Amino acid sequence: MTYTGGYVVACCTECPGALGLDLVPDGALSSIPVPAGAVGDAVETAPRALLDRSHGRFCHRARMFGDGICPRCGGESTATIEVCDDHDGGEEPCSACGVTMPAVVRTTCRVCAEGGIAPGATVVSHRTPFREALAAAGVDRLGYDAFATMLRWPATVTDADGDPALRYDLPTVGGDVVVDGDLDIAVEAVADGQ
Repeated sequence: MTYTGGYVVACCTECPGALGLDLVPDGALSSIPVPAGAVGDAVETAPRALLDRSHGRFCHRARMFGDGICPRCGGESTATIEVCDDHDGGEEPCSACGVTMPAVVRTTCRVCAEGGIAPGATVVSHRTPFREALAAAGVDRLGYDAFATMLRWPATVTDADGDPALRYDLPTVGGDVVVDGDLDIAVEAVADGQ
């Protein structure tokens, strides 16, 4: 883990990471903006606690954006599912979009322009059935474990009324979970025998 340019960056030394964005070191798994005052000397003295705190902050921020509220100024925010049409990612970050996920949720405040990108599940993780899936996985608070658990739920891009949507196969749900472009969640029941 490192702190550079105002970001706490979790890195893997064994893989190419999940992010291939400018100004992010090789092997980056996450890059989260954190004020310097919240970091202090924690990179050296308490890296796990800093990793947990920064990811908890990220998840809380993503949830607020998912509810249409800017966590910075309280203004109205928008969220859109951005699909990489030239996605070549998987085990390595995509050369076109810079992430391993085929789609992300981009959030933007209409007042102060605060925003960013987030994995889809993090933006709706406080809603049914995502919160129940986190609880079933033994996650009872926001932090690195919550973030890592949600990243293990891969999303596939699908269509919902002509707009991009994200489809999840959560371990606690008897059907596919679809998050549409308005961040509404629907569970599609699996027919008997399938």
